[in-house]
Amino acid sequence: MEADLTRHTDEATRVAGRQVLTLAPPALGALPAEPLFVPTDSAIVGHLGSPGSAQPEPP
Repeated sequence: MEADLTRHTDEATRVAGRQVLTLAPPALGALPAEPLFVPTDSAIVGHLGSPGSAQPEPP
């Protein structure tokens, strides 16, 4: 009985480890990409024009 519990726990640990390793590369890729988003957003917003141009025209 105890051997079955140990086997189940070991398998659950392996499954959890695989899930973590599956999620790790995209998460690590997002870390260096985040600082690139700020200047990109600033450049795009800087080309939008005056703040009044963002408002819709009245009907």
